[in-house]
Amino acid sequence: MDGVISAALASLQREEPPPIDVLTRLGEPDPVRTAEVLRRVARLPELRASRASWLPALLLSARPGRGAQALYQLAGRMREELGRPLDAAVMPSLALLLGSSDFLARQLIENPHWADDLAGDPPAAPEKDQPRLNSGWADIREAKYRGLLRVASRELLGCPLQESFVELSELASRCLARALERAAQEAGIPVPPTLALGSLGRREISITPSVELLFLTPERAGSSWRHGFERLMQVLLSGLERGDGVLYRLSAWLLPAGVPRAQRLAPLALPPLWGAFDVAARDALLAPSRLLSARRLLGAGDPAEAFVRGIWPGLQADFGVTSAQLSRVAQPRTGEGLERDLRWGAGGIRQLEVFVHQLVVTHGASDARLRTGNILEALTRLGLYGYLDEVSARSASDAYGWLRRAEHFLQLADEQPVCDFPERAPEQIALARRMGYREVDARGARRRLLHDWTAVRDQVEEEVRRPPGKPGREAMARRDGVGRAQFHAAADRSRR
Repeated sequence: MDGVISAALASLQREEPPPIDVLTRLGEPDPVRTAEVLRRVARLPELRASRASWLPALLLSARPGRGAQALYQLAGRMREELGRPLDAAVMPSLALLLGSSDFLARQLIENPHWADDLAGDPPAAPEKDQPRLNSGWADIREAKYRGLLRVASRELLGCPLQESFVELSELASRCLARALERAAQEAGIPVPPTLALGSLGRREISITPSVELLFLTPERAGSSWRHGFERLMQVLLSGLERGDGVLYRLSAWLLPAGVPRAQRLAPLALPPLWGAFDVAARDALLAPSRLLSARRLLGAGDPAEAFVRGIWPGLQADFGVTSAQLSRVAQPRTGEGLERDLRWGAGGIRQLEVFVHQLVVTHGASDARLRTGNILEALTRLGLYGYLDEVSARSASDAYGWLRRAEHFLQLADEQPVCDFPERAPEQIALARRMGYREVDARGARRRLLHDWTAVRDQVEEEVRRPPGKPGREAMARRDGVGRAQFHAAADRSRR
């Protein structure tokens, strides 16, 4: 154990507050108040014996003082509501989670029995049958937040990013499917064939995503169908907004079944409801990258599966337009504050995503092995099959992973859809702690975070400036000689 943390532990064992200079060095922005809160929580009988297990994690969290206060409150709620003590020793992620996420700390304090879900190192992934069929809106909300607690705890303990992507995406898919079924039941109509697009479709959503759904209409959808669909959407939006906050922010699209061509994709036009949707990114230029990720979510399978099967022929037929569209979208946005924007700024997430999709669309027309919307999976395949230099593919994967982890942990603080790299030193230190920069001296953690932030943006801009071109003869020979076992081995390495 580091000497600084040992000094804090020694003070608490003497039932004294930890030294102020120790907390300041660790990066706590309010060391005086935090010292007293730590002394108080360390004196609780149920937490006294396990100090050595939860204290180091708490001190190296984003906000040790807030985490200590939440730990104190949770222990009290466990005694009052459940009649038993909080056993932090069997929950290695608990202190780190409470010091990293204000909104998840609030959820645990309000629902102390959920703490049992965090047992284990790491805790188990979200249950695959939750929420169950015929769940009510409260059940759907509970399933989402209990699932988020597990995913966040696992990621804070070092589980791979790709696992978090899949777990969050599958959790959202199950919750949205149950929400659609519930809304359809209340509206008195069947659920139309529904596909997930964008980050949900490719199983790469963030902590607070704006999810995109595509509803397929009957071939001859009359006014009665449209009125019924309006009722379904009204019930769905009302259900997702019940309780504390919005469960998932929706963007929705409507399209006749069997028309998968990119230029025919149109936004759902349902004015008086339209204001409830997130419409900030409805630019039709993004349609190809949305379509690459389409997968069936719910409803009659045949129309949805036929639609997905028809996407590539549609993209190939429109390839000239699609390639030009993707090239334009790949240019970063400019303007005040966008230099800190993880998603839309230069060297950001969106620039790299569109660059990868451009390569997939370009070469996927002739090589079906590249046909995936998942960014990390696509980079693995592009490098493995010779369409990208393997070093470049690995560097791009690392850069994408860093950017998405930063996005995850910014949003983990208070469940807000933020994508701006923080300006002030305390917020930068907090982000560094969430991302796993464990230098005891917070200034060192912050310096390394800032260094990596600059290096990652430079790496992305360097990669997207490379012309896609065609693979050379040597790369093509290597590409054609790769077998299935080698591919899966490389894919496993990329997830780790």
